[in-house]
Amino acid sequence: MRAVPRGPTDRHRGHDGAVRVLSADTGTELVTLTGHQDWVGRIAWSPGGRMLASSSDDRTCRLWDVAEGRQLTVLRGHDNYVDDVAWAPDELRVATASGDWTAAVWDVATGRRIDTLKGHEGRVRAVAWSPDGRHIATGSDDRTVRVWSAATFEEVGVVGVHQDKVTSVAWSRDSARLLTASFDGTARVWAAEPDFDRLEAHARGRVFRTLDEEERRQHMLPSATP
Repeated sequence: MRAVPRGPTDRHRGHDGAVRVLSADTGTELVTLTGHQDWVGRIAWSPGGRMLASSSDDRTCRLWDVAEGRQLTVLRGHDNYVDDVAWAPDELRVATASGDWTAAVWDVATGRRIDTLKGHEGRVRAVAWSPDGRHIATGSDDRTVRVWSAATFEEVGVVGVHQDKVTSVAWSRDSARLLTASFDGTARVWAAEPDFDRLEAHARGRVFRTLDEEERRQHMLPSATP
């Protein structure tokens, strides 16, 4: 099966807020999941394939039992669009990314928000849970790619900086690398551990001189002043 988020058929028509599940073999519509009140931007299957998560401009994320065609819970709490959603490998939690400059982690069984990931300085457009379950990655309009502990929800560090908004984040199967896409027209692969020497070299390669303190701050580098 595959799931299709629904939005306007053209710019003059309203958003129906539905998710349609189709047969991957025939394209036949199997079930329609309704409940969202606005555009549904991203959807994600649970690792086991029974549940589906959908994120919407109505500021909610909804979890669905696809086999039964019913809504399980509504995750409410973001103050702006919910742009992306990712499942933990054990299916007990999901992470969401939002236009309110935060990501959040939720309990699947209760719908309770467990914690909020704060640190980005712009819309958080992308979120991904590492296959080993230990980390969460986020990408933002502030141009950064950040990694967070899935145990403490503290920021591990900035692992990459694009020249424009970061729109998508994906982990390698061994959880050691991240692939990101950006409005700067590039897709890049980063080590999942912060490497300030590499980030500084990347920044210096664009300016061909020593970075001042303000430029170091813009590129998320530590201060050079003792």
